[in-house]
Order: sequence, then structure tokens, then C-alpha cells
Amino acid sequence: MTATGKWNVVIESLLGQQRREMTLEAASDSFTGSVTGPEGTNAIAGNIAGDKLTWSDKTTSPMPLSLDFEVTLAGNEMAGVVKLGIFGKAKFMATRAC
Repeated sequence: MTATGKWNVVIESLLGQQRREMTLEAASDSFTGSVTGPEGTNAIAGNIAGDKLTWSDKTTSPMPLSLDFEVTLAGNEMAGVVKLGIFGKAKFMATRAC
């Protein structure tokens, strides 16, 4: 199954659930896309290795922070973790938008 498409994302952070919309366009071993949330829309790009996707992103709210994503694609769902720098890890979940 391809990661290409629109995804509804939930990140279980220390501040509670953070909801985002993500759009991906996958190639054989990489992808590009965008993430839209309360802070606006930003571009992302990452790598694909089998059913694993990895990418990095940055946030400015509530403070500047680098985010590193490691997720597994299984059909119409993704699950994994987001490394939140000094704040540890958060659970990442996404479902394909219809």
C-alpha cells in the first residue's frame, strides 16, 4: 500500500492530543508533502524503507522544537513515535482520509 494521499493525524503529546492534516506524495524510497495545523501549513520530505517512513519537522508553538518521526504504514493507518527533543517521545497515529 502506498503512503500517497491525505491523512488525519493525532499526536499524543504532553500538551494533549495535537491534530493535523497531512498530504503525502510517495515515490519508491522517498516522499514529499505538507502538514496543516493551527500554526499553518508547512512542507515535509522524508524517506521510505519498506513500510517505514521517517522525516523531520520543526514547530514554533508553544516553543521552537525539532521533531523526528518514525512511523509504520499498515494499509490505511500509520503508527509510530515522534521524538520531541528534550521532551522525550510522543505517540503518532494517522488514518487515511476518505
